[in-house]
Amino acid sequence: MPQVRQPSLRHFLFWGNPLNRPVASAHTPHALDRALFWLRWLFIAGVVALALVEPPPLDAAPIDRERLLTAATIAAGGNLVLGALALVGRISDRVLGGLDLVSDSALAGLFLWVYGGVALPLVLLGTLAMFHAAFRFRWAGIAVTLGLLVIAALVAAGRLPALSEERSSALGLSLIFLAILGVLGAVLRSGGWTWRSRALDHLESEAIRLRTTRERTRAIYEMA
Repeated sequence: MPQVRQPSLRHFLFWGNPLNRPVASAHTPHALDRALFWLRWLFIAGVVALALVEPPPLDAAPIDRERLLTAATIAAGGNLVLGALALVGRISDRVLGGLDLVSDSALAGLFLWVYGGVALPLVLLGTLAMFHAAFRFRWAGIAVTLGLLVIAALVAAGRLPALSEERSSALGLSLIFLAILGVLGAVLRSGGWTWRSRALDHLESEAIRLRTTRERTRAIYEMA
């Protein structure tokens, strides 16, 4: 029986399969998950770097460096675990995608707590989660991911002192913004304006068919 060669870490990090190959291959890391692996590092690094800025961004309270270090360690460890699962290739595409969404939503809530209720990390990490949900799961994924982000935000807010009215409003507006991003991603994933053009072309072809039928019927009537 021929031996199946598992993909190497070097293959996972630098090469990999093109996007037009089947994404559910049993022994091949998924291209989308490899892209998310690297994008997640960028988003995490951005959130951590902004937390180290002096003065704190968006009038945030001074950020606890111990909390920040703990959150960054959890985020890095989680991303490495997701990368390893994608490398092994023995997990289904939908299960791995679901784990990605849960992880990104939890990280958004975690860094929201670290930032003391400032919505910036929720927007950054939530954007990654919503576009991923729109691309992989479309409308159902958008609804589930938005629910996960709401739960993460509520849990983070519950562990903080009472938020000001301004920060509570900012969190609500951020969730609305993420919902709009998800809808936009789903529209783009399904073809965007191309879908609308196809619908218009179909209506136009139907109109032409009806007009041709009417003219033929009139010609037959006149001949009779």
